[in-house]
Amino acid sequence: MAKWKKYEMRDGRMASEETKAAQNEFRDVIEGLAKKAESMNFATEQELSEFLNNAMIGKSLSDISAELGLKEPKTPLEIANRIILEIPTNTTYKAMRATAIEALEISPKCVAAHVILGNAEEATDKAAVHYEAAVKLGREIHAERIAAVGESGPGLWVSHDARDFLVAMERLADAVHGPDMIERRFEIFQEIIRLNPSDNLGIRVHLLAEYFADGRLADARKLLGQFPDDTLPSMIFARPLLALVETIEKQNFQVPDLDFSDHEQFLVLRKRLPAAFRPALELLEATLRKNPSVALFSLEHYVMEVDVPEQMLIGGPFEAVDYLQEWGPIWLASGLPILLLQSYVSPKLLKLIKRKQPLRAELRDIEEQLDDAEGESWIEKFFDARPEES
Repeated sequence: MAKWKKYEMRDGRMASEETKAAQNEFRDVIEGLAKKAESMNFATEQELSEFLNNAMIGKSLSDISAELGLKEPKTPLEIANRIILEIPTNTTYKAMRATAIEALEISPKCVAAHVILGNAEEATDKAAVHYEAAVKLGREIHAERIAAVGESGPGLWVSHDARDFLVAMERLADAVHGPDMIERRFEIFQEIIRLNPSDNLGIRVHLLAEYFADGRLADARKLLGQFPDDTLPSMIFARPLLALVETIEKQNFQVPDLDFSDHEQFLVLRKRLPAAFRPALELLEATLRKNPSVALFSLEHYVMEVDVPEQMLIGGPFEAVDYLQEWGPIWLASGLPILLLQSYVSPKLLKLIKRKQPLRAELRDIEEQLDDAEGESWIEKFFDARPEES
């Protein structure tokens, strides 16, 4: 038995050939990841962590092995997918299109190739043709998985080879435009979330914004109910916004004629609100404690021009700016809710933001981007004339 000892299991049973093969594949994958990580020379631990997450999460050993080039593709579809996978990130659309055509000649069922052809089109109607083809193929290839979602199987995102299908659906929804197509756009987004309940693509954020823009408050509330513990700013700030809009509709409240160039009039507005607004205001106050910068930057019209970095602090100024670049127009169109959001701006709120050095650093970076021609900060100009709060 000595020569078999290295294959013994802890309970004394012999490892099967399949188990030994899997163990060997696992070892090869770990070694392959280590070599690739070393060759990429990451500057920070966070970059390395992101690389490992992208390389491993939601993928089988076979998937990772194929991506690392450790496992040779056998079927035409595997070969076509490998060709697409190996396209360098800095490749031009023209070169990508040529590679996609090459992949489709090998296997017409290559979903990723159709997505690339769609991406390479400038006209959305022409791009939609390719995305439609990709979605149709994806439905055929993943029919059993699609049927199992919500019953016995998990969402499609856990199957790495199904991700191109979900991306194709997202691109198709983005390519569908016009008032007569909005229902189909919503249906596609809703189906993506159904097929991928964890919503790694962030579809819920864009769908929620469109529900608000289209006045579909019931749909917005239902979508928020599907993600009760979501901590994304788009989701948590949508709750007080929805509560305020619904209260306005129920109360038929009209904004009083006040001079809002004087910020003190915002406080007058809050005092004139009926008692029915109290629950919505309390929800807004609680949400602002998670990121008070949202109120601060709701005052600045040029927030759309700020360059937001990929890495930002949770609950920080850049996160607030990133949120307002998508949701600011929705708050502005809401009327009363944007005035109530701005009413919470105060010296006390600014001190709260500046309490932590990392938040001060982000705030300073944003101020430098928004300084006027004389280099004066709009935040300083706003607070200069306001008394300190006790």
